[in-house]
Amino acid sequence: MTDMDSLHAYLDHHGPVQASAPCRADMGGTLDLSTTVTVSAYDPDKVKISSRGFADFVTEAQSAPFDHPLGLMLAVAAFFNAGGVHVDIQSSSPPRSALGGSSV
Repeated sequence: MTDMDSLHAYLDHHGPVQASAPCRADMGGTLDLSTTVTVSAYDPDKVKISSRGFADFVTEAQSAPFDHPLGLMLAVAAFFNAGGVHVDIQSSSPPRSALGGSSV
């Protein structure tokens, strides 16, 4: 079993994993304010990234492009060989509002 298979299997069996940051989780896009990230099981060979203000993006796990607006999250998934996951990013700041920490 590969790491990718074991992560997908864990999430599929145990359910989503959720983490939050009270002020900053820089992952591309407007995520400077309170952010919650949920990782759940998805199609075993794919990665799905969702974030309010961006269209959902689904790609093959082994060939994720890093030039997408959420490319940093795709790079993190690739680094950890995290195929078979859905990464859902929810920020309390309005999408593309320029209300990030440095502009406030």
